[in-house]
Amino acid sequence: MEFARVPTRPAVSIYGSAWTIDEGSGAVLEQLGRGRSPFYFGPLFPSMEEASAFMGNDVATSVRELPETLLLPVGTPMVRQKVHLVRHDDLLSKGLRVDTWSVVAVDFSPPPLHMRGLADCVACAAVLDEPTGLRIRIAHEADGFPRLGTALRPEGRTWKELPEVAAYWDLDAALRAADDVASRLRRAAEWRDNTCRIGGTP
Repeated sequence: MEFARVPTRPAVSIYGSAWTIDEGSGAVLEQLGRGRSPFYFGPLFPSMEEASAFMGNDVATSVRELPETLLLPVGTPMVRQKVHLVRHDDLLSKGLRVDTWSVVAVDFSPPPLHMRGLADCVACAAVLDEPTGLRIRIAHEADGFPRLGTALRPEGRTWKELPEVAAYWDLDAALRAADDVASRLRRAAEWRDNTCRIGGTP
């Protein structure tokens, strides 16, 4: 596993930060990124002042800013980094396509168990479109390197997975994947061969 120690304030200038409240201790906590951590269900505030004001008479026992430096996995996505999506949603109307997006925000979460003590936080999603909420889940496997996972979009209060969308950092990898999907779609579209093969069975 490889990690880089980065100065916190420059990281905040790139990713932004938000403030949460630890209900157990009453502490006001700063987090990297403006998005909600997957395991935090309380209110989220853009500033320490707003978080403290929300406490009302329950004065926060402490304010915990991010440390001066942060340990992040090497390969953590950057804002404006390109992501290439191989899409076959709305296939009949839009066809198979490769779309290129830029990361507009990165959500962070506490590190998974196998990275506890090695990283202060890890990227959990790359946001591609804030109005629609389109984002790509980021997973950290045994080697700790961030990898693009499932595409998601909000649906009510939950997230809907988009299995017809695959994400790649590398354009050539996306194009190879699109060629593979196109080949499988062509085979699937040979209805005469498929009909003869299955013999009309339901």
